[in-house]
Amino acid sequence: MNIKQLASAVAAREGHKSQARICDIREILSILGDLSYETPDSIRAIVNLGITRANKRKKIKKSNPS
Repeated sequence: MNIKQLASAVAAREGHKSQARICDIREILSILGDLSYETPDSIRAIVNLGITRANKRKKIKKSNPS
C-alpha cells in the first residue's frame, strides 16, 4: 500500500472522499512519516493507539451483539 492508497482508505473510513480532504490526509501522513524517521516512539504510539481502539471495538461488539 502506498501513501495515496492509505490516504484514500483513511478518507473513505471517515466518510470523506473529496480530493481536498485526501490531500490533507496525505500531508498529515507525510508529517507522521517525518516523525517516524526521527524517532521510533511515534510508530509505537500509533500502534498502541490501534490496539486500544481495536480493544474498545471488541468490547462494544460483545456488549451489543446484533
